[in-house]
Amino acid sequence: GNDVLGEQFRDYIKKGPHQTGLPAPSYLEPSLIQELDSLKKVYRKMFTELFAVRPDIHVLCHGYDYIIPLETTKKGWLGRYMIEKGMKNQADRKNVLTYIIDEFNTRLKDVSTEFPNVRYIDQRKAVNSDQWYDEIHPNKFGFQTVAGRFMEKMDNLLNV
Repeated sequence: GNDVLGEQFRDYIKKGPHQTGLPAPSYLEPSLIQELDSLKKVYRKMFTELFAVRPDIHVLCHGYDYIIPLETTKKGWLGRYMIEKGMKNQADRKNVLTYIIDEFNTRLKDVSTEFPNVRYIDQRKAVNSDQWYDEIHPNKFGFQTVAGRFMEKMDNLLNV
């Protein structure tokens, strides 16, 4: 999350004003996809090095739920950065974040299939709209749902 959705997120948004209703990539700099590709390589390297030392362990990973940008510049950061860059439409802002989360999940899922002891957990659509603490973090009820998906995956692994 911090590699893409932290303060540097503003650098991945093209400066507007922006027309509404465009495909999500139209609002983003190509450097975002380059960063996501770089993260995939980082995960591959991390898993390779980990399993070279501990081939017996199991890894569970996930690529986040669909985050919701706030509709204000007074708090939060994702919504604020997009609004500051001229993205006035909330639906466009949500579509951009959905696109980013989907792209990251695709890369993480792909790299996880390269390693027999890595299990990818799809957390998209896990957290209900009223279970968010802020733009990127669930509240305790949302985290309980996320944890439940981890528990389900662990139960499945133990019952094999």
